[in-house]
This record gives sequence, structure tokens and C-alpha cells, in this order.
Amino acid sequence: MAGCIDIHGVSALHRSGCLGYWLADRFVGRGLMRGAVAQVLDIGFGERGLNRIAIVAGVENARSRAVAERLGFSLEGVQRDGLYLHGRYHDACQYSLLAREWKGLRCPR
Repeated sequence: MAGCIDIHGVSALHRSGCLGYWLADRFVGRGLMRGAVAQVLDIGFGERGLNRIAIVAGVENARSRAVAERLGFSLEGVQRDGLYLHGRYHDACQYSLLAREWKGLRCPR
């Protein structure tokens, strides 16, 4: 398995959700996650009719933050101790993208 991706915490009332992803180390640096996220955004904003999708990434997780930034997500702020990983708390950056901001990518499918 190369990795996983999902939109979770979906609110039908607010038409929003949170995007989560993970990629095995041996697949990092190939642009796979950027393409996968773009496809999931197409589904979330298109088929599912969401208006807002958020990403929460550890402040120190430069690769995950880069995915959000390269796809046009806006940094909303930092959640102090927003993530609990490996037995300790970590600060987390919260990003969001709105349907009207998503232009889509020309990714091979």
C-alpha cells in the first residue's frame, strides 16, 4: 500500500469536511500525494457538493504543509497542541480551501 486519503468529519449542514492523507516513505517525493489530493478535491467539491475542505498538518510536517500550500489552501492559523502523535502533543497548522477557489488540476488519472 502506498498510502491513504479521505475526507472525514463531513458536515452535511455546513457542506464541509476535513482532508486527511498519509504516504509511505518509499513513495514520498514523486508527486503522488499532490495528484491524489487534487482528485479527492474534485470529488469533494464536485460530486459531494462540499463548500469548504480543511487540512490539519503538524507545524513541523513540511511535506504535508507543502501539499496544502501548492494546491492553494489558505493558512488559517495554528492550533496549539492540536495533534496528539507518538505519545505527545504537537502544534498544527489549519488550512482551508473553498469550492469557489478550487480551479482543479490537469492531473493524469
